[in-house]
Amino acid sequence: MNFKCLCMASAIICLNGMLCNAESELAERNVTSSVNNNGDAVFTVREGTVGKKLVIELSKYPDFSVIDGFYQATPSSFPKTYTMKKENRVNGTYYWRIVEETQTTSSYSYQYFYGKDRTVTYGAKIPGEYAAIEDSTPFVDFDLDDEHSLQLKSVWFRSVNTDNRGSKIIDLPHATVISPVAATEFTPDQSVVVKNDVIYISRGSSSWISGWRTDRTRVWLARYDLLTGEELPLLSVKAPDPDNGFASGKWSLMSAMNWIKADDDGTPYFFVTCSNSERPYLSQINLYTLNLDNLPVETQAVTATLTLQIEDDRAGENSYGCPFDMTVQGSIKSGNYKLWGIDYMHGASLKVNDAGSGRMAVWQWNVTGSKAQKNVSYVDYVHSLQAGRTEVIQSFYPHFTPVGDDYFYFHSSPVQKDDPWISPMLYRFVNGGTCEVAGHFGNCRDIVTDIFPAPAGISAFKVGDTQFLAYGQGIDATRGTGVQIVATPSVTDDFSSHRRAWMLGEKTGLSTNRYQSSQVIYLPDEPVTAKSGASSAVSTGGRLLMYAGNAGMGLYRINALSPTVGVDAITDVALTAAYSDGAIKLSGEVPGIALYDISGRMICDMDETSDTYAVGSLPSGCYILVIRSSAAPVKIIVR
Repeated sequence: MNFKCLCMASAIICLNGMLCNAESELAERNVTSSVNNNGDAVFTVREGTVGKKLVIELSKYPDFSVIDGFYQATPSSFPKTYTMKKENRVNGTYYWRIVEETQTTSSYSYQYFYGKDRTVTYGAKIPGEYAAIEDSTPFVDFDLDDEHSLQLKSVWFRSVNTDNRGSKIIDLPHATVISPVAATEFTPDQSVVVKNDVIYISRGSSSWISGWRTDRTRVWLARYDLLTGEELPLLSVKAPDPDNGFASGKWSLMSAMNWIKADDDGTPYFFVTCSNSERPYLSQINLYTLNLDNLPVETQAVTATLTLQIEDDRAGENSYGCPFDMTVQGSIKSGNYKLWGIDYMHGASLKVNDAGSGRMAVWQWNVTGSKAQKNVSYVDYVHSLQAGRTEVIQSFYPHFTPVGDDYFYFHSSPVQKDDPWISPMLYRFVNGGTCEVAGHFGNCRDIVTDIFPAPAGISAFKVGDTQFLAYGQGIDATRGTGVQIVATPSVTDDFSSHRRAWMLGEKTGLSTNRYQSSQVIYLPDEPVTAKSGASSAVSTGGRLLMYAGNAGMGLYRINALSPTVGVDAITDVALTAAYSDGAIKLSGEVPGIALYDISGRMICDMDETSDTYAVGSLPSGCYILVIRSSAAPVKIIVR
């Protein structure tokens, strides 16, 4: 693939008034920009190449890492005038550039250029201030088998339906065919990790998002504050090789960072896949890790570390397929772990009956150091929740989640409303043979339905000794989707004993858009280690992060309640606590305390024996005090 990318050079005043330096000078053509009486931006292109596609790109970022708007045309003569309406822009100054693109059968060629003006200012909409809202769904306490219960409370909530979701993640200024959904919405292939109270959302090469076709040296992570839901600046993820980027030599990039995930140790990782120009059945799979520990928000870029490289040859099968959704099971740092991959490219050959003739490969690599032993199994069919549906699946977005030793969940939502609705399924990997169907949600139709749309993806997590699953669920045509939480005796259960716990976002719904993914991460409270001789405090629960790509996300608090005592009460009647003058005062000495805010963030942890603990000035609100000699937390209100 041959391409040329030239970046903006001269200093430009950004939205915040700071000076932005760019890398190199763009070619200048006879193009001017202005704002007409209606407040629309007008671009007049007076010279160019007849018959070549022109794409006008707008961005609030000087490096065009997010393209906020674009216009396409293939001029048959010059000059040409193009108008970009104010109704689609919020107030502010936008950088602009124009790409002149030529596409042949196997390659793209790009020429970026500017005109006399390099910014244009809209005044159409006032950008709204972010205001944290809560999920208005009424959640009922979930009773456990041991007479305890779990309480779920919303901390903050963002969704398309509440009109406070984050900025869009995907844009397609260079797509051959532009559809309204693809041009304005998220990609369904996004996922998140959490490090140090920051949410990181992958923004890789899926669906040719902005910049990827013209800059193969980096991808991006969108960032949000876990505690408030506020959007933070983008983080650039650079390739270790600054010249060749994520591919070199005879290798051409196919995809990069479709997902970002974390291994069992919490190490963030992502994959890059490449094809070979001389051997069409050969793929290169690269595993990269990221160090995001204690990364300041001001940091603009990090460099990925290449951890493992695998060459996968499918010549024996005459197959061009390669893994698209990949997952690490185990610890990368240990040097002994398992890789899983699913063959996205051949998914359209599947049938949705119990004896379909199509099949889809599922890979498993056992990794020891730099060596990887490959095993393969095949999914021969998927089960539809709609009786009598036996046709071939034309298009879908599969996500899979490995569990146990050789099991994995497979979940994919239909792309179109009239497509077969695929049941979330559990398979057992059989090396060299067909994956065994261990169960599917068609066996519990009272829990999962075939309402369109439904986000793809299944997450597994435990709260104490209770195992939960989370997956996307359709609600109705108005609200669209939610994310359902069910309790199960085991991650490899046959679904017959699943119990519904909560539906996240049920009151308002998340989105009616058909392109959605689903992911839930449970963040248990940090264990409080008591000093020698003292008993450890009981965990009060943790936080639940819900992310539905193209729909919304939210943070929830899970509180573990005893049969008789909730977080509003004190277990030991003889012990009382109060806050005043920057200190917590107790009615008796205790061996230590830990203080949390209502979102679960630890404020302080003190292990000395005392009846008074200086915790400093606390903002007004509700706090949870864990006393190491008490079996239940104490709720403290600071006014």
